Amino acid sequence: MNRPLNRRLVWLLIAGCSLFAPGLLSAQIDLQAIQARGLQVTRSPHLTLITDVRDRQDVAEFNDVFEAAVQQWCRYFQVPEDAVKDWHLIGCIIRDPNQTQVFTDAGLFPDDLPPFPAGYQLGSNFWVFLQDGDYYTRHLLIHEGTHAFMEKFLGGYGAPWYSEGMAELLGLHRWQDQQLSMNHQVESSDEVPFWGRVKLIRKAHAVEQGKTLNEVLEMENKSFREVDAYAWAWALCQFLDRHPEYQKRFRKLPAIASLSPAEFNQKFREAWGEDWPDAAQQWLNLVTEMEYGYDVVAATPTPLSGTSTAQGATRFEVAVNRGWQETGILVEPGERIRITAEGLYRVKQDTQAWPCDAGGITIEYYAGRPLGRLIAAIRTPKNDFLKIIDVGRSQEIICDSGGQLLLRINESPAAWADNQGQLKVTVEALSD
Repeated sequence: MNRPLNRRLVWLLIAGCSLFAPGLLSAQIDLQAIQARGLQVTRSPHLTLITDVRDRQDVAEFNDVFEAAVQQWCRYFQVPEDAVKDWHLIGCIIRDPNQTQVFTDAGLFPDDLPPFPAGYQLGSNFWVFLQDGDYYTRHLLIHEGTHAFMEKFLGGYGAPWYSEGMAELLGLHRWQDQQLSMNHQVESSDEVPFWGRVKLIRKAHAVEQGKTLNEVLEMENKSFREVDAYAWAWALCQFLDRHPEYQKRFRKLPAIASLSPAEFNQKFREAWGEDWPDAAQQWLNLVTEMEYGYDVVAATPTPLSGTSTAQGATRFEVAVNRGWQETGILVEPGERIRITAEGLYRVKQDTQAWPCDAGGITIEYYAGRPLGRLIAAIRTPKNDFLKIIDVGRSQEIICDSGGQLLLRINESPAAWADNQGQLKVTVEALSD
């Protein structure tokens, strides 16, 4: 979380320039006084870290994590490393949010610092409350550091969704053998204990409170008083940053981060132009089936090339390692169609291959249907959330809405990559 500087904190930042490094806290506080209060101080080229936590190994590694993060911020935002050589932050890791007095007494926790649930950044300072487990505190360290880096070297944060989404995106990481990987593709909740963003999106969608693309863009700073907003901001940034067609445009956004939120969002929409409806629909697809490891590349809609049969039907070969595939068939509300499928393919790489047909594998289910089963949906002109139509080997369907018919197999969007084969599908219009 980040906020504009207020006058008192500006004075504190300026007054501390002679103590540790440019931009640090009050000149009335010295290193000896801080340590005399039982606080531990560790320093590295870009971070002075002060904490009341002494009994956790992960805290001892935070300076190393931060220095590795500086290099990766530079690479992601294309900032020369020479530009950051004199950049330095002061951060506080606090064990108990209800026990901050020792930091206040040391001049490290200003009285007018607003309430915050986990972390807060202001200029070249940040505060983080210690979290359970050995992942989430480190995540918050990188999150708040991302805010500080963007403010200093991009000149601002852009719109709230971009500010918090980027901090979450880059905050997702892997730290192993003293090596840091930021912007990490998380495959399981086990990698990020207590983070919980995927669960929040799935829960919201289940009660029909999923956010559209426009709704995420219009989230205000006050929205981020609730953790749900961080989930939506992260999901949008990851969607755009992983997308094969959108990534290049998304990674140009740092150049306009200094704009006001309204101006930033206007430029953002302009950059997508005619692609906006497709982006909005693909975003809804992601929200519908949010998973750890969601394969944004494979989920990108694929056009199918159909061939006409002698009976006037259309025949397709549906890839089993892709998301929704566009048939080009437009249906009207109330129209009747028959979909039939044949052929064997493989889903789920295990100790042995899992052969499957359009009926699916009934010993394992996904989203309430057999794994690998043929499903369909209709993409409406209004780009609504997709409603799944169960097909299997054969099904007659009365279309409840108009739009384009889509096809794919039933499996987690995180698990398509190891599938092999194709499914032959025939679509036939039925007369009354």
